Amino acid sequence: MICTFKNSFEIDKGSFKDKIICPVGLQFNYISHEHFYHAYYEIHTYKVLFHHKAEPIEMSMKRVHCSNNFIIEYIKKTHSDDNKRICWNDVFEEECPISVN
Repeated sequence: MICTFKNSFEIDKGSFKDKIICPVGLQFNYISHEHFYHAYYEIHTYKVLFHHKAEPIEMSMKRVHCSNNFIIEYIKKTHSDDNKRICWNDVFEEECPISVN
């Protein structure tokens, strides 16, 4: 599945050199995901694997139990200092390929 960026975002991969700038219209190819559930906190966490130009890119997401909102972690708009939570639908034009059971 191809996932297209709606706006320009910066993905933080842990260090200054590992930041990825994603301009509007950039496309990632969704490959797979791993799912973890933390019963005490009632939160689902995900490691999502994408490919872009044959380079693997991993993104972390979380979702509160009984919610349909996938919050992407370690991402922000490139021209904003706003630290609000950014959901899947804020980033990509397509619906999230992960099903909520």
